Amino acid sequence: MSRKLGDKGYDSYMNYQAFSSDMPVQQINQTQWYLKFEKGLPGFYLKTDDVFQQMPTSTFIVTATRSTIYDFSGWQQQMENYFNLTKEEILCLTDIERAEELAFNRTVGTNIKYLRKLRNVTQVKLSASLDVSFHKFKNMKKVKTVVQQLG
Repeated sequence: MSRKLGDKGYDSYMNYQAFSSDMPVQQINQTQWYLKFEKGLPGFYLKTDDVFQQMPTSTFIVTATRSTIYDFSGWQQQMENYFNLTKEEILCLTDIERAEELAFNRTVGTNIKYLRKLRNVTQVKLSASLDVSFHKFKNMKKVKTVVQQLG
């Protein structure tokens, strides 16, 4: 049950055999957390009963850092050894959507500055043109089109 190409959801496996069949996995100490490569990307899985649910990287890191219930000692070293990557590289690989969002915000931000300065266009006017709140820009093509029309 691996992800389909383009699917932004997270994987679930119904038992350990299905979970570990295509790739070796690593359990972090005696916790409920497991590491696994999924489609060439680092994956973090939480075991509940007999289900292995993929979780966001940030969820794993926050849990490993702050947990007082489970023994996460040496988690970062285990993670880096298993994936053969540094923590920063893992974060870059697993946070692709966030990186795209930041690049998108830089592009829109530059255009907004231009529009404010030369055309006196505010965020409110741009949002009204797009018919969405300024913080909910999802479609970069639509934003580019409106920015070009206003500019």
